[in-house]
Formats: sequence, structure tokens, C-alpha cells
Amino acid sequence: MTWTCLDIKASQIAKEALIDVQNKNMRFTLRFAPNAEYTNCLENDVLSILAALQDSESAGRSFSIADSLDSKIVECAERAESEFALTGREPRGDLVIQMVTTALGFQTSITDEETAWTIFYHSLYPISQLLPTERKRFLAAGDIPTVRLESLQFLKAFDSFRGSATKVIIRSEPAVQLVYKGVTFSDFLAFKHEVFICRRDGIHREIQLLCNTIPPHPNVIPAPKALVVLNDENSPTGDDRVCGMLYPYYKNGSLAHTLDQSVAQNFRIPLSKKAKWCHQIASGTYHVHVQGRSWHQDLKPPNMLLDDEENIVIIDWEQGIGGTNTFISAPETYRDVEARYSRDEDSEIVYTLHEGPPRINNLIGTPHWDVFPDWSTNCRKAVELAEVYSLGAAMFLILEQVALERVPGKEDYSTAKMVWSAASSDIPQSWKDIVSACTRADPNERMRMKELLAFWSNEVQQYS
Repeated sequence: MTWTCLDIKASQIAKEALIDVQNKNMRFTLRFAPNAEYTNCLENDVLSILAALQDSESAGRSFSIADSLDSKIVECAERAESEFALTGREPRGDLVIQMVTTALGFQTSITDEETAWTIFYHSLYPISQLLPTERKRFLAAGDIPTVRLESLQFLKAFDSFRGSATKVIIRSEPAVQLVYKGVTFSDFLAFKHEVFICRRDGIHREIQLLCNTIPPHPNVIPAPKALVVLNDENSPTGDDRVCGMLYPYYKNGSLAHTLDQSVAQNFRIPLSKKAKWCHQIASGTYHVHVQGRSWHQDLKPPNMLLDDEENIVIIDWEQGIGGTNTFISAPETYRDVEARYSRDEDSEIVYTLHEGPPRINNLIGTPHWDVFPDWSTNCRKAVELAEVYSLGAAMFLILEQVALERVPGKEDYSTAKMVWSAASSDIPQSWKDIVSACTRADPNERMRMKELLAFWSNEVQQYS
């Protein structure tokens, strides 16, 4: 049976590599630890390649398997499958195979991870807790369907810092490609517990936002098509726990991919299309702020998909998981800053550094204090103005046509500068002025989101 290597990740808990592999019948995790006795061995090769891909802050991030390793890992998977078959056990989600080079050659051993699996299972929420009946406001029809994790065939992990999204099919419906976004048991093994919980919370928060908080909008991804669940037959309750969700697969990919192609082909995207995209991201974000009284927090081209008509669909609603992107995010969000109105909600905002012990509500990235939840409660205008900055930065990337540089251990657009090049001589000056009005250093001098939407509504009509 053909095996596929899904991804490779480093553990934050021990110096080891974890590789998820799968065929049509089963899925398990291969574990590789350093081998001091046999230095020229596969375990050490795996760890060396992984070390070259990531730095210390990226532990747990998933990467694609290098071509030089793929055939060797497949051989490991085939051997592990044969030895597992001899045990007569049924494959479960907690199946981890330790790979070790010895004097007798390459050996495999099944490790007992039942305790870790139980902790993983109980760290997830049942549907009734995640989405109580009264909190399913924006589901298309009734209860959201569920799909068992083991019924999914994983195809390809998308290249993202968190590695939480993968193209999949449901084995019983192989013609329909979907996207699984969620956590897996190997994530639990790779991360320190508190970091895993932070990632889990991001997945659960996205489900709650799209099913309950944000009303439907054509430029915001709808509520998931299904929740992905797993079960522990040894649990006293035996209830399904939510580990992720399923979304449609958008074959046109992300806006970042389209911008990358345009740069590679030296092709200028028509102004009419750029105006449409800028209007759509402003419209979707304004809707989220006004109708959903919420926010996005990472408005960048990789988080904007294109549907079949090349309309924007904003994705990635975990809110803040992964830290601040210093190109996209407003400068006032980089630190633990408190915001308050000088008088009423229409007045200027006063920003002051937090006094007192350091606060932490974000363990995955930096800064470790995410200001948005506090601002959303105490000073909503500060959230709006921060997102206006992000919209302006995203619009610059669209209008200038900036390619995404993927550098291991570095955030997206880490080398980008907000400077117009000669290639952007086709961009109207009024559009450049709008970007400047959105990205002023002083939040109180930025334009409001309603004004931004009105501007692009007019431009779409003019350039259509």
C-alpha cells in the first residue's frame, strides 16, 4: 500500500523529529531521536535536515519532507506497518513508531502513548460545550455535521507558519477536495502543553466566531462545512471531541499566490481587479467590525483566498495566534499598550504603556500580550484603527504587487518596505494617498473604516 509523508516537525519537549505518514488504511507518527552511537544514520540525517529548516522559535512548525528523505521515510513506514500487523492490534490515533539504528540494522518499536492520547482527547471540547444549541446562529441549516478524523485522507499540508491546514478528502467521497484545519495527536506530542492549548483555543475560537459571532458575508469564509471529531473508546463518557473543521478547497489559491505569479511573470494586474480586491477586503472587514463586533488581526494576502470568480474570501479567524506581523500590524500593537478614550467614543484615543508586571496571553508568538481582546472590551475604536492600518498595508501589497518571501523562522513580508516602485506608476495617486491615510504612525490621524469602504466603493464603480 502506497505511503505518503505528510510533514515533519520538531518537538518542543525533546530533541526529536516527528513525521506523520499515511496510506489508504492507516496513519501514524514516526519518531526520530538523536543517535550518539551511530552518527551516520537516518535519525541524525532527519534531525539535521529539520534543524536547517527551522529555528528555536519554530519548534512544532510543520515542513514538507525533503526529496532526499522521502523514499527513506516511506521505507520506514512500510517496515513499521509490517511489524505492526504482527501485533494483531487495531490501528488507533495514538500509534507512534520509534525508529532506531542498532548493530542489527534499522529497528522499529511501537511506543505506548495511551496516557498522552487520553490527555490529548480530554483537552478537546465536545460539540455541546463548544457550540451550545443557542450559539449556532449562523449555520446554514440546523446542526453542523461531523466527520471522524480517521475518515480523512490527508493529501498536502499548506505552507504556513502554524502548519494547521491540510488539503484532504473524505475516503468515502474521494472526488471532493476539502481543507482540514485543526490539531492532531502529533501536534500534541510536539508542543509544550500550554502552547498546544493556545493553538487549540485558536481553532475553537475560529469555529465559534464563524458559527456564532460573525454574520455571513460574501468576502468572509462561511461557517465550516463540518466539524472534525475523534473519539476515545476507553473514555467513560465516550463522546466525540472537536479537533478541527472542514472548509471548501479553493483551487485558485491565495491572493499571495496570485501576486507571486504576477511578479514572476512581470505582469501588471488590471486596476479594475485591484480596486475590486481592495473594496472586498474593506467590505468584509467593516462587516466583521460593525455586524460581528469582532476583528481579524492578520489581514495579509496569504489569508485571502480567491473563489472561482476571483473574489476575495478572508480566512484564518483564530485571532492573534502566532503573534504580530510587523509589516501588516499597526505599530501600537507591538507592545503591551493600554487604550482609552480621552472623552467619549468619538474622541481621540490615549495610548499608554502598561505599568506593572508583564502580562502574557499569547504563548506562541510575540508580543506575548495580545492587546486586541482588552481593546475590544474597553476601547473598540482602537481595534478599528489598528485594523485600518492592516488594511492599508495589505492594500499596498496588492497595488504594488509584492511577492511573498518564505524564509524559515521569519514572518511573512519580513523584508517588505512600504515604498512605491517605478513599476507602480500605473497606480492613481489617490490610491497611494489612501494607503498613506491608513498607515499613519499616529492612530488618531488614520482614516476611519467607513470612509475607507466608501472610497473603494466609488473606485470600483469608476474602474469597472
